[in-house]
Amino acid sequence: MDELKLQLIEKSKKVDALTLENEGLKSRVSELQAKLESSNEYVDFGSGFKLSREYLTTIKSTSPTLNVYARGLFKKLFEPHEVIGYSLMGKQCNALQHELKPSIDPNRRDSIIAYSLKAFGVQPSSPNYSHSLKDVKKSLACLISEIVKDVNNGTKQVIAIQGESNN
Repeated sequence: MDELKLQLIEKSKKVDALTLENEGLKSRVSELQAKLESSNEYVDFGSGFKLSREYLTTIKSTSPTLNVYARGLFKKLFEPHEVIGYSLMGKQCNALQHELKPSIDPNRRDSIIAYSLKAFGVQPSSPNYSHSLKDVKKSLACLISEIVKDVNNGTKQVIAIQGESNN
């Protein structure tokens, strides 16, 4: 009987020691999580451009495709006035061969493309890399055209409203 009491006391001491150790570990985990969250509040995804981790998580979860994701990043990093009069890569437009537009900021553009491909697991060594890269570039070029159209339509609407108010 005394031997059982000693074993019970030994086990009780071990449980107390493990409980104390567990509390210490829980505290340390909480500290590390807080440190990780504060240090990773923003993600630098190339060339010094940062977006909040929360925004990147949200856009990733709401973007069904790579192109939608890249377009979302583009809209966040470029204002409409920064793309008017520019093209994605600084090449001639097929429709207007005489018009050569300068490229948008290549650092931001390349960061968006590279980060988008990486976020969707498309590595340079992947067999579909060049196809995905081409698709993203085409999608972003179309987005620039859409932004310019929206701005132009908005300007026409403002002019039309001003014209009506003058009458």
